[in-house]
Amino acid sequence: MDDKPILWEKFGREATVKCCGDCVIKTYQPRYFRFNEIYGRRGEAFYLQEYPSSYFPRLLESHDGFIVMPNYGDIVGVSHKEQQLKQNGLDYLELVRWADGLRKELYRLQLVHRDINPANILYNKIHNKYTLIDFGWMIKKGEPNGRNTYHRKLNPYAKSDNEALDKITINAIQILLSRIGSEGYRDGSSVKKGWTYHPIPFEEFKAPVHKTAAIGEYQDVLNLIGLQNKSSLNILDIGCSVGYFSFQLAKLGHLITGIEADSHAWEVAEAIRIFKGMDNINFINAKLNSEVISSLDTHFDLIIMLNVHMWVHKQLGDEKTRKLMMELSQKTKYIIFQTAGAESGGKYRIMELKDVATIKSYLESCGFVNVVNFKSTTVHGGVRHMFSGVGRLQ
Repeated sequence: MDDKPILWEKFGREATVKCCGDCVIKTYQPRYFRFNEIYGRRGEAFYLQEYPSSYFPRLLESHDGFIVMPNYGDIVGVSHKEQQLKQNGLDYLELVRWADGLRKELYRLQLVHRDINPANILYNKIHNKYTLIDFGWMIKKGEPNGRNTYHRKLNPYAKSDNEALDKITINAIQILLSRIGSEGYRDGSSVKKGWTYHPIPFEEFKAPVHKTAAIGEYQDVLNLIGLQNKSSLNILDIGCSVGYFSFQLAKLGHLITGIEADSHAWEVAEAIRIFKGMDNINFINAKLNSEVISSLDTHFDLIIMLNVHMWVHKQLGDEKTRKLMMELSQKTKYIIFQTAGAESGGKYRIMELKDVATIKSYLESCGFVNVVNFKSTTVHGGVRHMFSGVGRLQ
């Protein structure tokens, strides 16, 4: 086999596509049949017929020189040259879900596409559906080496299907990250466009961070509860933002429920969870209230409620927030708690919570016992106090 790179600039396109209402007609050029012969390819129609999948186009008609398929929408790439995702008009969280499903589907079918890139993915906005196209270079895993062997320069976008899906997913998540803060100040989750409130504990994703205090506070939580020496605890992370605590604790084998009110921050956390395959996390996009808590039929070993109580208080008022805290005390064995009281810095403070004594009394009135102020800090501006307490679930 000629070992020269297979480049479209040299050989031209293999087919032309014409839209006809709800259908598209893909007409093959002579070079398509030439490549089939030279490289021992089975052709697109073979795989679409033999391996039907919701991730692949549905073959309506197959003829010697053309095939007919439904019109699945627009290409998700900006251009064939750049092969980057569009910056608007796509559901990027759904794209992450779809890419994860496609990866599993190709593994299930034991197929290798060999040309996955943004220009070979279509998006139907009406049905919010993605579809993989262009099966000319597809092979079945385990086929004999020879003319079908993957050429290292066949797909300039990536060396393998998995690498291509990783690149597309990371690109989509970076776009989701850029949307955080795009609607202004939203309940403390972000203060600038594209900033995250907490760090993201995965090196693939970069974003400016509003506060890095979570790094030290995570260590405080580990040291206090001894979580690194335990496993499979049920933990509720209230105000999880982009998931710093949730991801770190899930890595230790704990079962995490994360609640986040900011939809943009939640989308990022959920997309990363899918990409990392962390099935021991359940992220919920909701403003915290009694209805949300009552919908959680799980009892928790630990509730983490750090620097979110004052936002709940701002939204619900004192009476409903106190009722909510009472419900939380009945749902957990332990709580780690921090809020913005009168001594704190920040945009919103609860002036009635004047100091350590009044916050301790407040938690006790909500049903928690053995309440201890184990640390005070100025990293948030002013002074904030971190407490541990024992819930009624013992």
